[in-house]
Amino acid sequence: MIQLELVREFLSAEFYNFIFYIIILSFITLIFFGVDKYRSITRKWRIPEAVLLSLTVIGGAFGAIIGMILFRHKIRKPMFFVIVPLAVVLYIALLIYVATTPYGAT
Repeated sequence: MIQLELVREFLSAEFYNFIFYIIILSFITLIFFGVDKYRSITRKWRIPEAVLLSLTVIGGAFGAIIGMILFRHKIRKPMFFVIVPLAVVLYIALLIYVATTPYGAT
């Protein structure tokens, strides 16, 4: 019975909304990292680091880590080197928690 409840919770609308939020924000963050890398190469106005870090922390951690690796961007900045992986670990833990918490539990 408990396994069936976990499956129902995993498939609940709240979980899908959370996943959708993470995916959309990660995609936006990835685009921001790509645009900032392009602007750094062409020596144009840059996206502030605070914006990139804010997007990372509010849900775009997966897009940020992919952007760092894919574009080789901000990989030497200590602030990004520490905060982005920590945010990824935090969001993985949060996804696991949301997926395994029974519906209605506090």
